[in-house]
Amino acid sequence: MTKLQNRLVNLLLLCLGSLSQVAIIADSFGCTMSRSVWLWLLAACILLWSAGSFRRGVWIGLPLSAGLLYLAYLYYGQNPLLQLQDMIDRISGAFYTHILSPGAPYPYAEAASSHSLILLFLGFLLAAYLITALTSRNMRVPLTILETLPIFVACVVVNGHMPAIPSLGLLLFWFLILAGGGFQPEGSLWRTVLCCVLPLALLLGGLLMLYSPAKYVYTERDRELAE
Repeated sequence: MTKLQNRLVNLLLLCLGSLSQVAIIADSFGCTMSRSVWLWLLAACILLWSAGSFRRGVWIGLPLSAGLLYLAYLYYGQNPLLQLQDMIDRISGAFYTHILSPGAPYPYAEAASSHSLILLFLGFLLAAYLITALTSRNMRVPLTILETLPIFVACVVVNGHMPAIPSLGLLLFWFLILAGGGFQPEGSLWRTVLCCVLPLALLLGGLLMLYSPAKYVYTERDRELAE
C-alpha cells in the first residue's frame, strides 16, 4: 500500500507543479485560454503519471496522451502554429520592453485571440519532464528545481508581480518536494508530504484571506523597482 500512496503523492505533486507553471506563464505574457484547458491538462497529467509510475505503463500512457492531444486539437479547432508565433512575439516583446529598451512601446502582432492549444501543449511538455524528475531515483530534487525555478524567475522578471494563487501553488510544490526528499518507492514519502500539506495550505489560505490580491496597489515606483 505504501508504494501506491507514494505514487499518488507524485500525482498530486505533478498536477500542482504543472498547473501552477502554466497559470504563471499565461499571466506573465498576457495569454488567454479557455477554462476547459485545465481539465485537458489534468487528464494529460494522469496519463503521464501512469506512464512514468507503473511497469509497462509507458506503452499505455504515452499512446493515450498522444490521442488526448489530438482530441484537444480537434476540440478547439485552432491553429497551434499561429498561437506559437503569437506567444513568441509576446516573449520577444517582454524581452524588448524589460531588457533592451525598458519602458519603450512594442507593437504586438496580436495574431491569436486565444492560446488554449499551445498552452495545453506546453503544459504537457512540462508535465512530461516533471514526472521524469519525480520518479528519478538519484536526482529527484535537483531535476525538479532545475525545471521550475528558472521559469518562475523569468516570469518574475517579466511580470514584476506574480499571480497570487499559482505562485503559492508553486511555493507549496517546492516545499513538499524539499520536505519529501529523494525517491522513496517503499518509504514514508506520502506520510511526510500529507503531514506538511494541511498546515501549510491553511497558512497560505489564511495569508490570501488577510492580504487579498484584489486589494494590492502598485505605484509607478513599485513597477520601476520590479523592472
